[in-house]
Amino acid sequence: VKYIYVGILGLVGGYFAYAGWMIVGEKTGIEIRKRYFRSLLQQEIAFYDTINPNELSTKIAEECFNIQQGIGDKVAVFCHCMGMLVSGLIIGYIKGWHLALIITAFSPLTAIVGGIFIFSIQKLSKANNEAFAKAGAISEEVLNSIRTVISLSGQGKEMKRYQETILENSKSVTKFAIIAGFAIGMIIFFVQGVYAFGFFIGSVFVRNKVNNPVTDKPYTAGDVLTVFFAIMSVNFVPTMITPSVKAFTIAKHNAVKAFEIIDRKSKISISDERGLKPAGGCQGSIKFKDVKFAYPLKKERVILNGISFEIRPNEKTALVGESGCGKTTCMQLIERFYDLAEGENGSITLDGNELKDLNLRWMRENIGYVGQEPVLFATSIKENLLMAKENATDDEIWDALKKANAADFVQTLP
Repeated sequence: VKYIYVGILGLVGGYFAYAGWMIVGEKTGIEIRKRYFRSLLQQEIAFYDTINPNELSTKIAEECFNIQQGIGDKVAVFCHCMGMLVSGLIIGYIKGWHLALIITAFSPLTAIVGGIFIFSIQKLSKANNEAFAKAGAISEEVLNSIRTVISLSGQGKEMKRYQETILENSKSVTKFAIIAGFAIGMIIFFVQGVYAFGFFIGSVFVRNKVNNPVTDKPYTAGDVLTVFFAIMSVNFVPTMITPSVKAFTIAKHNAVKAFEIIDRKSKISISDERGLKPAGGCQGSIKFKDVKFAYPLKKERVILNGISFEIRPNEKTALVGESGCGKTTCMQLIERFYDLAEGENGSITLDGNELKDLNLRWMRENIGYVGQEPVLFATSIKENLLMAKENATDDEIWDALKKANAADFVQTLP
């Protein structure tokens, strides 16, 4: 009865431990996803020039899921395996350290092969993540522009590009998959080898009446079986613990990349409360003076080379020039998508104040920007317009629609 109670207590404890780690994994995974996305929204435009933005949705999904796996139920399984390891060694060596020591000799071999397996899985995971992130970016890009792809009969070309990206790391993936498979096979071989060797040595000890140093009596069948299965539980640990260690390894690799984004401080942050907020509002006088600018990724290519001009309030100003001459760049500098580099690169002022000295949120709330290819989010017209001014009244919204010659069109919508 005593052992039954102990077993029931262990069962209940294991259940709560497993459930607890599952809950921890889910809640932590959700929090990491939120912080990851929040950090991405805070980054300056120059950050997105260094990566393919279409990869981000795939990266968020895969990296956060893998991190969640590494801190969820796999931790409970790992603790269970470590408990087996410790208890198996204690029971085995208490009942017959002589025999236990012989059987345990196989454990280092299993551990070495397990290390090879973990290393190969880590490399395999890295190669897969890189390939799938690039392929995911291509698929998202193509599906978002599916009308253009179909109109140009580009399905075959895009399919080929997708396949080439998927197969880009096929050689390294195959190599490490073979190593991982070989390692798993060797682990199973050693475990089965321990079965054969253990029973053989045990039968020799019983037949030859080898003295058990613990009891100071010859080994019995009961001693052999107790020691054997106690140590066997230890030798099973590498096989049972491998999925958990694999999950930890993948989670660690993905956490490094995820927290690089989460911890990154934007050079131009909308959440920065510092900066001037002129009491008189925004008058709209913009001046470029000897502005020299090159994009961060192509510093050798100067886009604006000492440009100077003035945009006066209540007037329409047009920037005219050939493609690539810097018209869009001027607009991006006014919006502070980019900042001028430190040094003698001229100045950009709004109502006499340097753009860098103004509070970014205040400045953008006072500037209306309509891009060449405007985007509507999947919400109502009203909610789209409120993104520009959160506290706008209905009258202000209709007034803006009339100025954009869109009021009549919007009124015909359901």
